[in-house]
Amino acid sequence: MTELVLSRAREPYQDRARLYRVRLDGTEVATIAAGEEKRVAVHPGHHTLQLTIDWCRSNLLDLSIQSGESQLYICGPNATPLLGLIYASFLRNRYLYVRLASINDGDRKRHAAPIADSAVDRLPPISAKKYVNVLGASLLGIAIIIAAAWLVVVAQRNLSAPRIVFISIAGAIFGGATGAAFWLCRRALSQLDRG
Repeated sequence: MTELVLSRAREPYQDRARLYRVRLDGTEVATIAAGEEKRVAVHPGHHTLQLTIDWCRSNLLDLSIQSGESQLYICGPNATPLLGLIYASFLRNRYLYVRLASINDGDRKRHAAPIADSAVDRLPPISAKKYVNVLGASLLGIAIIIAAAWLVVVAQRNLSAPRIVFISIAGAIFGGATGAAFWLCRRALSQLDRG
């Protein structure tokens, strides 16, 4: 029997209670729960495989399967609870991953995010450091908005002392919180990279 076997990672938090929709050649053929292994019968030949959850999706994987062959694919979330909002908002096409299992995958119920699948000719998943940079850029954008609001107050010559003090204190608090959050994220990621 020609079939695809999908094994989904059992993540402690991310999407644990949610089902991923399995799309083969653009058509939904199954759903898969956290920690589940699903078998999907297919016709021999070339196919495309993709997972979706709400408006988010995985990479589009091109595959070829021979008659009587069974291929194992692993899938799961690229997103973490901390970065889920960034993935769902800006990186929705990389929220999930799916790839052909390799000999290094060992425990199929809990596995790491993939390295780029060069055969698919898709961009590799972005590293966590780049997500922190995206977060920092987003927070910088918010700080620029606060600065623009301060300039509007100055331009209107509405320079009452309470307004200047309020905007300055709000800017300082936000700037400090932004810097602290960015520093903490970078520190956590550097510790993850080490071990």
